[in-house]
Amino acid sequence: SKAYRVENAEQVDAWKSIGPIPRWRKYLEAQGLWDDSKQIALETQAKADIMDAFKKAEAKKRPPLKECFTDVYTDLPWHLEEQWQYCEKHVREYSGDYNIGRYRDLDGPLP
Repeated sequence: SKAYRVENAEQVDAWKSIGPIPRWRKYLEAQGLWDDSKQIALETQAKADIMDAFKKAEAKKRPPLKECFTDVYTDLPWHLEEQWQYCEKHVREYSGDYNIGRYRDLDGPLP
């Protein structure tokens, strides 16, 4: 984390140039197996794949709101049960601000 150390731009650039990926690229280029056109094609395809994955993920409904609490605990402690109930009531009350249609289990009555 940058909060615990001081970096300058020169230091960051120096490490970027000697890291394993730049060294691997230089090796492949020296062997005649890699060039700028392949790099551009790879980056273009990677960006397209990432954007496609984002579109597919954003089209799916999000998990139920309660999973924010139950992903850690099998049996919710009383205080988290209260927080979940308050959270769900709040989200339903201000549904215009939260787009509740994007979440599973928020389109029916309160549990």
